[in-house]
Amino acid sequence: MRRDLHLTDDQIARRLTTEAATPVIEKRLRAQLGKRFGGAWIPAGATRRTVAVTSHADAAEVRADAQKWHRG
Repeated sequence: MRRDLHLTDDQIARRLTTEAATPVIEKRLRAQLGKRFGGAWIPAGATRRTVAVTSHADAAEVRADAQKWHRG
């Protein structure tokens, strides 16, 4: 990851944490949003996931939920 994605050790640790949590969050979003859920991924070089939805209201809902996930 350091070489291929040009990440620091701290960024690698955060990305691995994000990768570990993504399947659980993706399952929750699929159940919550149904067909309005467009997918979730971690862009190359990033430490945060990207979530695609079909409306601004859903995007606001996902962002609000993300704040809860980060607070734990």
